[in-house]
Amino acid sequence: MEAFRRSLRTWKSWAEQKLDPQRSHIFFRSYSPVHFRNGTWNTGGTCRNNMSPEKNKTKLQADPLFNRYISEVIKEMKAVKMRVGFMNVTYLSESRTDGHPSIHREPITPQPVVEDCSHWCLPGVPDTWNEILYSRLLIDDFRTMLR
Repeated sequence: MEAFRRSLRTWKSWAEQKLDPQRSHIFFRSYSPVHFRNGTWNTGGTCRNNMSPEKNKTKLQADPLFNRYISEVIKEMKAVKMRVGFMNVTYLSESRTDGHPSIHREPITPQPVVEDCSHWCLPGVPDTWNEILYSRLLIDDFRTMLR
């Protein structure tokens, strides 16, 4: 976790030195959850039985520490007038346990294969992220920043 925090600080320093705050707008997207159950990707974890979105809100994970670190850095960058936003999609995506390819891949995929419970099927969750980003651009009147 310390390595992630340190990398954010390094990136922040670079952005403040190298980017023109009048011409640059930075967007961070939060952590995308994985939905392995009974293990991880390399210890037999699975998501093949996740057939519908998670409706029990008590099963959803707390906001990961990664997101808090990103929020801290963004707050500091805004304090020096950098245009930076945080698109927190973690909670939105957490409930979509059914949105991963799992074992449903190309027919030529050799068996046994590790289940994919970290990438997303399309159309689906990433399309919603794109709609949120597009809305943010419109709200911030991004068109005027290009002039």
